[in-house]
Amino acid sequence: MTIEPARVHRLKNQLAIILGFCELLLSDLPEDDPRRLDVLRIQDAGKSALSELPPMPAHELEGAIGAPEETKHEDGH
Repeated sequence: MTIEPARVHRLKNQLAIILGFCELLLSDLPEDDPRRLDVLRIQDAGKSALSELPPMPAHELEGAIGAPEETKHEDGH
């Protein structure tokens, strides 16, 4: 099954939000807090889901915020 690049992009954005919040929570929760296990499970599930998505081809990244410089046009767009 092939997923449209736009859909992959949206899914990766949503997973980035989930994983980012996991990092924030883990940095705030004490090591002995029992909720850490729940957050770690969410983080593992998010990373697993992210690994199932295909990489974005370089031409799909053109002009994207944070795209590597070599994928941007010479005029900066």
